[in-house]
Amino acid sequence: MSKDAEQIKKLLEIVEYMLQNGADPEIQDNDGQSPYSLAKNTILKKLFDGYLSYNQDFQALLDEEEMTDLTIKNMKCHKLIVEVRTGKKAEELQEFFTKKTSEELKLFLDWAYGKRVDFTDVTLFKELGIEDPHKKHLRLDLPKLYEDESTKDFTLLVHNEKIKVHKLILYARSELFKGMFQATMETEQVQDYTNKSVKTLQALVKYLYTDMLDESIEDPQILEELKDANDYYQLNPKSMMTYWIEKRETYN
Repeated sequence: MSKDAEQIKKLLEIVEYMLQNGADPEIQDNDGQSPYSLAKNTILKKLFDGYLSYNQDFQALLDEEEMTDLTIKNMKCHKLIVEVRTGKKAEELQEFFTKKTSEELKLFLDWAYGKRVDFTDVTLFKELGIEDPHKKHLRLDLPKLYEDESTKDFTLLVHNEKIKVHKLILYARSELFKGMFQATMETEQVQDYTNKSVKTLQALVKYLYTDMLDESIEDPQILEELKDANDYYQLNPKSMMTYWIEKRETYN
């Protein structure tokens, strides 16, 4: 690897770390320029694009009121998301917000779905047991659902294996599954017809939750299969998957 390539790789890893630990990817300098607009390296640009696309996938759920299964006051939302974001049961949140204004509820939901919120007062969040909402990010909370087998409600059949997943995650992150669930919500399982390996589909499903590609995935064949699966399942074209694959291919 050339010296320039090593420097770029180190820069990417530093930016990855900063974003994962709370740095604002949309921050602007005095001239109104964002890190994305200032970045000269194409892979670095994809990193910023990918980071933002994860939040955008879930923000769309709130904006479109799709697959909602919970109403708090007069606003529809998703039980899975508000519970994993707060660590509280839906019933507790419904009771809590009976004493709050609609504006406070909207602020909470915007935050819960990863929208950019300018906090002038964090009292509301402290009452919910969230000391610093700035540091409690969507992409740090939603991956917890990956380990929650008890609430997974859909099965992806891959060869002779079954991969359990949440419909809501598939709906938010895949246009293919979004169309399927819009047609029929009763579907509980589907056969994968991409002919990809079980390991590839397991990596893809984990990625949908975490926005991360497992560090052990370096096999060129699996990376190529992930590219195809990314297209087949119609993931956000700016998703982090394209970033991870290009970074692995470039620097391994």
